Amino acid sequence: MQFTEEQLNPRLERSLDILLKKFAKGNISYNQLQTNLKSREEKYPDDYAKLEVKLSEPVLKWGTLDEKTSQAEQLKGNYLIKTNRKDLKADEIWNIYVMLTRVEKAFRDLKTHLGLRPNYHQLEDRVDGHIFISILAYHLMHTI
Repeated sequence: MQFTEEQLNPRLERSLDILLKKFAKGNISYNQLQTNLKSREEKYPDDYAKLEVKLSEPVLKWGTLDEKTSQAEQLKGNYLIKTNRKDLKADEIWNIYVMLTRVEKAFRDLKTHLGLRPNYHQLEDRVDGHIFISILAYHLMHTI
């Protein structure tokens, strides 16, 4: 972004500097940057008209994370999954296994983080209420 010699609104100038720094650090996506620039243009139309904004297309860069690679290499091994389902292929069995681990994690979260257990209530209505509140909290966390 290049500024002209004319004086800009200080708020606009500050917000553009912040956007530029965020984009340079990679903390904001190209689409978010365009959206933010459009909102600045709508908020400060006269001052924005004094600007010359040049955006280049985003560049995709990638690389391997050495610690993740070494961690994955340590975990390499063999899995033995037994099943009585003869109608499923190997990849279908694996997907079911992965889904099972996700469901188990969700129940673990219900039991620990949301306080589903221990359940100290003696009356059935209170136990039902405790479970209802825990499941409601789980859905709220999942939505958030």
